[in-house]
Amino acid sequence: MQHQISPVEINDWRSRLRSCLTASGKTRSQVCSEAGLNPAYLTQILEQKGATPRIDNLQKLANVLQTTVTYLVDGVDMGPEATECLSLYTAMTPERRSAVMCIMRDLAARSTALDA
Repeated sequence: MQHQISPVEINDWRSRLRSCLTASGKTRSQVCSEAGLNPAYLTQILEQKGATPRIDNLQKLANVLQTTVTYLVDGVDMGPEATECLSLYTAMTPERRSAVMCIMRDLAARSTALDA
């Protein structure tokens, strides 16, 4: 899933969500309808101070807006491989996660050394 956002730095999830909404060309009500949410849901979470979306609802919105929850929440645009890695990682036991992290750190350090 890719979104078409300008490379301007966007610092918070509300701004990223608004930008994705604008890029979609859809109204708030249309996006909510397609996501199976109350038509006023986007207005509620975007305009009410302290209002935060549940992760399952954010996933629904991300799907309709053709982006990812990680982009909306953290500003990190993960491609399919990174998404798969995260999915596999979360399915592992804590011990295996630790081992995978050691391997990844080692590979990253070796890559950095080779590039230098």
